[in-house]
Amino acid sequence: MPKISLLKLPTLDHLNNTTMKKSARIFLMSIAMFAVTQAKALDLCFYDWWGYVYNVTATKTGPDYWSISGSAQVGAPVAWNVSGYLDRASGTMMFSVTNPAPDGCTMWTDSYDVNVHGLGGGFMHATWVSYCFGSPLFSGTVNFTWAYGACPMRLDGDFAPVGPALSNPESRDAVINLIENNGSILDVLDVNTLNVVNNGDNFSINYSLVDASQNVSIEIYNHVGQLIATVVNGNVQAGLYTATWNGKTTNGDDASTGMYFAVLKSNGESISKKFVK
Repeated sequence: MPKISLLKLPTLDHLNNTTMKKSARIFLMSIAMFAVTQAKALDLCFYDWWGYVYNVTATKTGPDYWSISGSAQVGAPVAWNVSGYLDRASGTMMFSVTNPAPDGCTMWTDSYDVNVHGLGGGFMHATWVSYCFGSPLFSGTVNFTWAYGACPMRLDGDFAPVGPALSNPESRDAVINLIENNGSILDVLDVNTLNVVNNGDNFSINYSLVDASQNVSIEIYNHVGQLIATVVNGNVQAGLYTATWNGKTTNGDDASTGMYFAVLKSNGESISKKFVK
């Protein structure tokens, strides 16, 4: 078994009981003090049931609070502007989609507001209100889903957000067939995440990255800070992933039962998850 320690501890062969206990305490303290990577900005793609596509950026501007900005392809000749916010405390997200070239509501509304009030796994549920000359015109409900990064496609159509007859089945179905439900957007928006699931014979290590990194690693340490195994080591793009630890050391031996730490390192920051084998 390798004797490399997270804190360069002496090998177990040269540790007495007092030193072991002290080193273990130091290791546990260092685990507790690991920095959690905060997302300064995260590119996302929203899809709605009309077939509209929203390229947005979520930027953290305060505790549990993000500003939303970007553009939307709504079938108009030009992309519309998107601005708003997401508030974790209230579990809501609101944004306005504004026509950059208003035509006096001859063909297009001036804007529409979206209030996303269901941010759980799968679809995000929302209500919307469209406006002309500052007054509400139509309202309704709409579902969204989301994905990491810039939108992979844009849909053009003959519909604009002016009323309930806007649902475009062909465009909507084209989007729905391409989307993948990524779970709750709140789980991955602000921080890298790490979770370990005991599957009996092995362990599933579920993790998410808010930014691409050229030096991502997931390492397994025992309770005194010894490196037991390396599960991930390399370049990883932003997204949701699952890795597997087979419960063995780097030498191929079965790791003993006890408490372990999975440590995710990315872009100079680290988070950890304690689990029992």
